[in-house]
Amino acid sequence: MAQADQSPDLSLASPLRHEVPFVFAVPLKPRGACNDWEGVQERLRHTLQSIRGGTDVNCLVVVACHDRPDLGRGQDLRLLSAPFAPEWNERDGAQDKGRKLRLIGAWLREHLQADGSYVMFLDCDDLVHRHLVRHVLRAADRCCYSIEQGYMYDCRTGVLEFKDRRFFALCGSSFIGWFSREDLPRSWDDLDNSYARFGVYPLQRGHQHYASIAAMLGKQVDTIPFPAVTYMVNHGDNLRAVESGKKFREPHPFHLVWPNRAKTILHTEFSYDDRRTTSSGLARTGAFARMVLGSTLRRIERAAMGGLKIANPGQVRSDFNKARSRVPWR
Repeated sequence: MAQADQSPDLSLASPLRHEVPFVFAVPLKPRGACNDWEGVQERLRHTLQSIRGGTDVNCLVVVACHDRPDLGRGQDLRLLSAPFAPEWNERDGAQDKGRKLRLIGAWLREHLQADGSYVMFLDCDDLVHRHLVRHVLRAADRCCYSIEQGYMYDCRTGVLEFKDRRFFALCGSSFIGWFSREDLPRSWDDLDNSYARFGVYPLQRGHQHYASIAAMLGKQVDTIPFPAVTYMVNHGDNLRAVESGKKFREPHPFHLVWPNRAKTILHTEFSYDDRRTTSSGLARTGAFARMVLGSTLRRIERAAMGGLKIANPGQVRSDFNKARSRVPWR
């Protein structure tokens, strides 16, 4: 792999010309640590597209990177060149991610026109709901937000799964913090600040604890009342898959969204179109049926081998009926 370009792109890292109340902080993994760099760039473009498709675009996307992605230009985009050595080992990805988040925080401290801003820690492959920025800015309460509900999109099959609770425990793109200028780090290696408590390595407690960390810092925490993020999985470059050693994340067959409904959700709410969701209805239904059958059979196999607790038939029927009542099947 070629060595990352360390030179800053000043045209894209220029100072802010106006007050920006909402910032997306996006740490991009080094090219040498990616299995598919072109795929990583393509997913980042989808992430940016979902943000630009929002009902309130008074926001800024700041990407910290070692290798400049092909994103084009825009007043809503800044690229920061990381001044530290990249982590080529995939299993050291959390260190690289934490440093880049602090780099973004330090840049914000220097360039923010206001006394503070909302900052969302956003992975470079996830999609943002079109109403998320508007919801937070309309509230204007300067509190933090935890994302309780969201979707998980399987990049292998095009199947969408609805997560109706504890989405923040599953996906790293699940926290929005309000940070004053004094909360922000002075440099990428500054750990003595409130902002650095989120994503610090090796002190990192994990994104599932961000809400409790905010509360311990005296910040008010609220929840977003709708599924605000789509978590993209099984594309080969998920950090969590690398860390856990699990090659694929298995969707739950009872939580899957019916194909026609999934296509509408992804297009209208997340500005995302994929060949698997735009194919014919028959093809989408066939892929959905194969996903349900395959996932169910694999769960049965794991249960037989002791990997899952086997439920009694009555409990399975009860769980299935509950799932049908809360998942948008049509």
